[in-house]
Amino acid sequence: MPGAVPTLAFHELRDQFVFGGVGPALQQIQVGGMPLLAVVGICFFVGAAASPPSSRSNVWLPDAMAGPTPVSALIHARPW
Repeated sequence: MPGAVPTLAFHELRDQFVFGGVGPALQQIQVGGMPLLAVVGICFFVGAAASPPSSRSNVWLPDAMAGPTPVSALIHARPW
């Protein structure tokens, strides 16, 4: 079919990971004495726990956005 857009099927991705040999190979890799998948999971957790929405930004953010302040200028600044 011309012009068809490729799609991602998660069940196919899972099958390639589980039955394609990628999963067992990743379970064998050790980083600092821990399995690689455990290290990746811990990194995701630490990244989510340290993100600004989980910190106490709700205390100062409404006041900072009320007027033209340096904080609101930094938040709205676009580097591109």
